[in-house]
Amino acid sequence: MNYACFNRSSARLWDFPRCTNDDHRGEQHANAIAYLAGPMRGIPFWNFPAFQDAAVLLRRKGWHIWSPADHDLDLGLVPVEDGNVSFPISACLDWDFARIAESSCVIVLPGWEQSTGVHWEMTVAYALGKPVFQYPTLEPVELPEVVTQPVAVQRAHVPQAVWDARMAAWHQEAAPSLGPITPQEADAMRASATGREAQTREVSREDIAASLAAVAGRMGEIRVVDPNAMRTFDTGATRHIDETKLDYEGFLSPAALRLYAEYLQKNRIQADGNVRDSDNWQKGIPLNVYMKSAWRHFIAAWTAHRSGGDPAEDLCGLLFNAMGYLHEWDKRDSA
Repeated sequence: MNYACFNRSSARLWDFPRCTNDDHRGEQHANAIAYLAGPMRGIPFWNFPAFQDAAVLLRRKGWHIWSPADHDLDLGLVPVEDGNVSFPISACLDWDFARIAESSCVIVLPGWEQSTGVHWEMTVAYALGKPVFQYPTLEPVELPEVVTQPVAVQRAHVPQAVWDARMAAWHQEAAPSLGPITPQEADAMRASATGREAQTREVSREDIAASLAAVAGRMGEIRVVDPNAMRTFDTGATRHIDETKLDYEGFLSPAALRLYAEYLQKNRIQADGNVRDSDNWQKGIPLNVYMKSAWRHFIAAWTAHRSGGDPAEDLCGLLFNAMGYLHEWDKRDSA
């Protein structure tokens, strides 16, 4: 018997017998598994009394009930009278969605229409093909269109001109990379999936890899590029394509580099008050020194991250040691 429940008069947790999944009182719905959903945020004591009452009654009828209220109590979360939530609900959603996947259906408490969380849970249930029923009647719930047709709902609230512009931009970027799958590519994918001969011919691993890369390339994930290909600008000027060149502007973050430069500037001042040259580090520092220092900065940054502190200073220190190590390694490799 589980003993965590509410005393409505004193509005606190107290010891009170609660029917659990191991204490079935009836066999009407024996072996039926349901996830109990309902509004919580903004309702006094997170609406736990309603969850508790429904769970008890359903379990007495033989239901195996997954209740997020039970789970929150097991985590040690104490509901507050004003219904405010002071913890990230993402910490609970993993459990909630996993239990929906394990259930045969979802049962929703009254007031679900005003709950964002219940709509998320309904969306998961709908995607997994789980029916939704209303408590206490257990009548089927007609799912809102925002759950079953989210794109249509979005489109209804977006001006047609804005929607058309979005679609035009998508087609301009994506359409050139899309195309029909060739018979050879289809053969290779079938062979890759089954490991058997496709259309009475042997397909090597190299054939499969090349075909899949070509298909993925047209979908924008991987592109096979001719390094000698040219591009022509509206002005008539020509230039080699960019895809084969290192894209420093895309690879690097100017914000991160600015923080790193500020860190280096601050640390140019030595203990004797003199300012070292900005490229002093390039004179050479042993690899083991860089590695040991990198670990110290990593541990400090990790600690700050875990404790809610500011890891920026030590992340810059870590970046300095990583860059210095790579610099020395490249020199040694080149030699």
